Amino acid sequence: MPTHLPYPGLNVRLHTAGLPGPGLTVAVQAQVYRILQEAVQNVLRHAEATELTVQLLGTGIDLTLMVEDNGRGFGPKPVEGLGLHNIRLRARYLNARLEIDSRPGHGTILTLLVPLEAPPPPAAA
Repeated sequence: MPTHLPYPGLNVRLHTAGLPGPGLTVAVQAQVYRILQEAVQNVLRHAEATELTVQLLGTGIDLTLMVEDNGRGFGPKPVEGLGLHNIRLRARYLNARLEIDSRPGHGTILTLLVPLEAPPPPAAA
């Protein structure tokens, strides 16, 4: 999997580590994918960023998605459009913690922490 993806005017970096196996259900995968998709679309539409970093990290008990850009950012009371609204709904569905850190002129960091189901214990022999 490439770690740098070409996109006109935007340097995109991707980092993955420790991705979970059995604890990541298809339903969780789909919701995390949609959150990532919406977050990237927000960067492309609104941020005027030149750098975008996406990290997907697993610890075995949770999955962290971080989307960070160096764009224009926004203040403490952003106008919440449909994109951020949908991200919040999906995070709630996953029982995930969602943090959005942004300041005007300093970009935005979206962090999603998704708790994973414990994998089933090994079958007794």
